[in-house]
Amino acid sequence: VNKKWKAVPWGNIGQLEVYRTDWFKEVGVTKFPDTWEDLLAAGRLLKKKGHPFGFEIGHGFGDNHGWMYPLLWSYGGREVDRDGKTVLIDSSETAKAVDFCRKFYQETMFEDVLGWTDVNNNKAFLGEQISCTNNASSILVVAKRDFPEIAKVTDHALNPQGPKGRYHLLNAQSLALLSYAPDQAAAKAFLRWLYDDKQLSRWLAAGDAYYAPFLHSYDNHPMWQPEPRYMPFKESLKTSRPHTWPGPQGTAASESVAKYVLVDMFAKACRGDSTKDVIATAASQLKQIYKAK
Repeated sequence: VNKKWKAVPWGNIGQLEVYRTDWFKEVGVTKFPDTWEDLLAAGRLLKKKGHPFGFEIGHGFGDNHGWMYPLLWSYGGREVDRDGKTVLIDSSETAKAVDFCRKFYQETMFEDVLGWTDVNNNKAFLGEQISCTNNASSILVVAKRDFPEIAKVTDHALNPQGPKGRYHLLNAQSLALLSYAPDQAAAKAFLRWLYDDKQLSRWLAAGDAYYAPFLHSYDNHPMWQPEPRYMPFKESLKTSRPHTWPGPQGTAASESVAKYVLVDMFAKACRGDSTKDVIATAASQLKQIYKAK
């Protein structure tokens, strides 16, 4: 539409902290830590007790970006500026985020996470191998169905905040009508029908908070009442940003995500590469992608 892609959104797949309340209590943590530094301190204690963290650092689809972008932003780091051309990744703020990530990995997790994809953290949590990860609501959904005892001691929390604030990743889900669709009238009629509250309400409720609706008219919807542990997914929308915020979305942004530029920057640091080197590599890649000078 007018040379811009348009779509009708319905909800966000939230990426939040999923944790074992019983194990956190064993080390004296009765409320989920509010800052990354406090989570690091709790993670040290839990790892010593045999309950390490497990955050994906491999080439998965979403559970890696789901915590790495918010971590970067919370320390003040950015990939690209609002103009979509000026690469900002090489900064002291990014360096602080990288240094924290290395420490977070070394002191709270086990080495396997460097090769994890989206399925691994789910399996590890349900297999009682880890005490905390970043994920959608699917872990609790499966636990309630197949592992009721684990479900009783599983909860969600907002991402911790850093020196520059608290952030979450926006995974907006939308439907669009392509110009070459053979039956435009039927497709438009279907979208109007589907987005009517009679259908949309039931559809969203069936998802067990996997899709948090964007419209404020759903803030007090009955879909949130049966399971209060899903409420953080609604709250996270207030601080959610798209992958390359504050830069614009587009082919360059998609290329950056698809090539795991940010993921590899953090992963290489966790493997032992210097902060300076991993940031320089990421900056070089991003300049090629965004054609920056």
